[in-house]
Amino acid sequence: MWHLWGASGQHRGVTILVDAAIWPWRGRYWAHLVSDESYEELHVFTERLGLRRMGFQGDHYDVSADHREKALALGAQACPGRDLVRRLRAAGLRLGPAERPGKWEPVLGAEQELVSELLNCLSTEGPMKVESFSRRGEFALVVECPQGMDLNRSLPQGVLYRFTDAGRRVELLSEIYPETAGQPAESTSAQGKRPDQSRTMVSPSLTNMTRNSLSLSS
Repeated sequence: MWHLWGASGQHRGVTILVDAAIWPWRGRYWAHLVSDESYEELHVFTERLGLRRMGFQGDHYDVSADHREKALALGAQACPGRDLVRRLRAAGLRLGPAERPGKWEPVLGAEQELVSELLNCLSTEGPMKVESFSRRGEFALVVECPQGMDLNRSLPQGVLYRFTDAGRRVELLSEIYPETAGQPAESTSAQGKRPDQSRTMVSPSLTNMTRNSLSLSS
């Protein structure tokens, strides 16, 4: 169990679960990291762990054996894979195959007005590498700067961010609802719990751009 203090200063014990690193991929072994309480608590924990936000797979993060050990050191609880799935399902946080967001794919021809709007929210000291990606229901702008960067103003409504690599990389993410622009998203999980329940709608320009790019990940 690891420890979380809310905005009111109230202490809460939070259970983060991780199974064994037995899944081979790209020359390393991987495990699954979950929360059986909420996705948001999982995001808070993985940010402390230094994981990229784009690594979220809809109901879990895949973590390497090295990051698994770091997670345990931060208070995650080792759990057999079957028990992990059972507890996730009991909490209403387990997604079926049709609900999972899929693979991130590059977005070609992202609208320059939108990209400029997001980049203007960053302060940097050197050249930037900028890439755009999408997967079902999400858009991500990834910015890297060897000299580091920071936010200099509020991001557009509905845009989430996460810095990694000691501030040299930032991911700007937003949920996309091409068919219901301007309307709240409806829950699709078993008990009405979805990742980042605080997410809101993105601008029409982002919605239009992503409607054209979603075919890349279909």
